[in-house]
Amino acid sequence: MNSLSPAATQYYQLISFFPEIREQISFVAENGALVYEHGKQLFHGELTRHESQVVIGELLKRSAAQLCRLRPAERLRQR
Repeated sequence: MNSLSPAATQYYQLISFFPEIREQISFVAENGALVYEHGKQLFHGELTRHESQVVIGELLKRSAAQLCRLRPAERLRQR
């Protein structure tokens, strides 16, 4: 049986919900920016360096923001 679990949730959060079967199902995480099938990464959407600098610059204008990336999320704080 093959299942698909699409979500806006982070991949690492999703696999924590299904630890026993995470290698048997597929995940579309991070609003489609990260796709895993049977434990193998199929797609990882990335921003260019310039795009990421623009986005981070805008996020830093806010008091705090959460940045999602391939590794677990980090909190951005204004210096």
